[in-house]
Amino acid sequence: MNKEDLIITNHAKDKYRALDAKCPERDIEFMIRQLFEKSNKEPMSAGLIKRIMQNDFQDATYYRFGSLRFVLCGAVLVTVEEDQFGYSGEGYIKKNTNKRR
Repeated sequence: MNKEDLIITNHAKDKYRALDAKCPERDIEFMIRQLFEKSNKEPMSAGLIKRIMQNDFQDATYYRFGSLRFVLCGAVLVTVEEDQFGYSGEGYIKKNTNKRR
């Protein structure tokens, strides 16, 4: 998939907004694209296996930047979420702030 062809759903924008509440509305899609550009396809791990199982094994591709996981179905970004297992590293977004660790 070409990262430039990414289609971002309203749900993904809403989820990002919840993670970075101080991000101006006009910048949300730009920020998602910037972070996604830095992401890499996520290797199989216990956390990813749990996420796939919770999602009823739906066909999806998972990308990661820091603690952020981007869930894609084809070229459509379905959601942006924080790792449920407490990963903190480059790109981590502290809830309800615009500060990056």
